[in-house]
Amino acid sequence: MTTMLVSRLSDSQWVNRSMDYARQVWLAGLGAVSKAEKEGNKLFEVLVERGEQVQAQARKRAEDKVEEVKGRVEAMRDKATDNWNKLEQVFQNRVVRVLQRLGVPTPADVQALSRQVEVLQTSIQELIKAEEAGALSKRASARSPVRAV
Repeated sequence: MTTMLVSRLSDSQWVNRSMDYARQVWLAGLGAVSKAEKEGNKLFEVLVERGEQVQAQARKRAEDKVEEVKGRVEAMRDKATDNWNKLEQVFQNRVVRVLQRLGVPTPADVQALSRQVEVLQTSIQELIKAEEAGALSKRASARSPVRAV
């Protein structure tokens, strides 16, 4: 009977210890869940904050790159415009030389000729007026009798 009593006692201790252990495991699990909830929220907030920082840095880098590219585009556009202007000037000079070889008058030549034509027209009109005046005076003297002296 003592063996049975000891056996039952030890079974009872084992059950009590098992229950205590199971209770401790249960409490540890609850503690872990609680801590995970608290720290999980904190961790989530920390991750969100870090994400915002990373996003701001990425946006800043992207804006810097955009500005850098804009500067390069401006420089290239200015250079292209300069080159285009030089090319246009070379083309114009060559066209002028070809036109000169062909004997095509320049705008300055045309203006000079226009001035000469105007001068000639004025001279012709003056000559016509002078001739008309001379013809009138001859007619007038032909009509009046000549007196012999």
